[in-house]
Amino acid sequence: LVPRVSTAEQARMAVMACRYPPVGARGVGPGRAAGYGYRIPDYLKSANEVLTVAIQVETAEGLANIDDIVQVDGVDVVFIGPGDLSVSIDAMGPAGQDKLNAAIIRIAAAARAARKAVGIFRPSADDVGKWSRHGISFYMLASDTMFLGAGLAAGVVSARSAS
Repeated sequence: LVPRVSTAEQARMAVMACRYPPVGARGVGPGRAAGYGYRIPDYLKSANEVLTVAIQVETAEGLANIDDIVQVDGVDVVFIGPGDLSVSIDAMGPAGQDKLNAAIIRIAAAARAARKAVGIFRPSADDVGKWSRHGISFYMLASDTMFLGAGLAAGVVSARSAS
């Protein structure tokens, strides 16, 4: 997931950095996917076909350039970062919710029109149905720290009610 992609040129650079030659310019390393160096030729034969390039649109500039960004070949997923996007477009908190929702819908519609998958971060699954109706199909629900915090809070409530 490549964060803060705000222009088509940045999207092209992301694709180049993620794909191997001749499609891109990614360096070949002896990592796990390539069998720690023992299967590099075999890995490179299929890597560009199985790798997923996801870019994150989370700025006012990215919103303004979304129609060009989604036209970049090699981008598979357009992931919306609503937290940073809300700050960038001055749509924070309840007062900015309508403006943020409109921006999310705009990004999702452009990505879908370009036949890209669309993803988004959500703090919970409460509104997944709403966003699914706008063509968003990939969700990052909460974060590790949010899950840990919720678990700890539930534990504290349980412990207090037991004493």
